[in-house]
Amino acid sequence: MSEPSAESTSRGAASRSEGVMRRQTRRAVGDSQKQRKGAYAQLARDMRRTDPAVREWIGRADLTQPAGGDGD
Repeated sequence: MSEPSAESTSRGAASRSEGVMRRQTRRAVGDSQKQRKGAYAQLARDMRRTDPAVREWIGRADLTQPAGGDGD
């Protein structure tokens, strides 16, 4: 029986490490998507619980203008 060449062994090891990296990346992306989805769900719950008068005040606040500016 012949021994496997060093080239084929290193190719196999590289393939395995690429697979591990791919799985870790996929898991990390999935985790961040779950966190984002959870954050939006929490925001929706918070908005439903917020006092309507406060929501109206926030809606009328001129948040797009620089602080202290008069819009010019």
